[in-house]
Amino acid sequence: DVLYGMQTGVHAHPEWYHGLTDQSSFEEFQAILAKNPNLDCREPCPCHTAIEGEVCHQHVAWVVNSGLATHPSWYPGLSAGSRFEDIQARVHEDANTTCQKPCTPPLWGTPSLFCFSIFRS
Repeated sequence: DVLYGMQTGVHAHPEWYHGLTDQSSFEEFQAILAKNPNLDCREPCPCHTAIEGEVCHQHVAWVVNSGLATHPSWYPGLSAGSRFEDIQARVHEDANTTCQKPCTPPLWGTPSLFCFSIFRS
């Protein structure tokens, strides 16, 4: 189980999760478990969470800073407090997007893009 590995297994049995730490992604844990023939765990789907400097990151930032206020009907269920990955997942749905499917966000959470921008200012 991926969540067991992330929360407990990596500490209780680090030898089962070679090269992983409690900071490793969901997909990294899933990839390790998928190699175990005794488990019924598939390879993770390809993903990439945009980073600063990438075009997708700029698109997500535009959604937070302008798009949500000027076109709220384009982003149902999202707000300035939404997780970055949730907004990227919505942008990923657009026909001509440069955004890939985002990776699963860390269990311990990350600040929303709004909170991150406030903290950095």
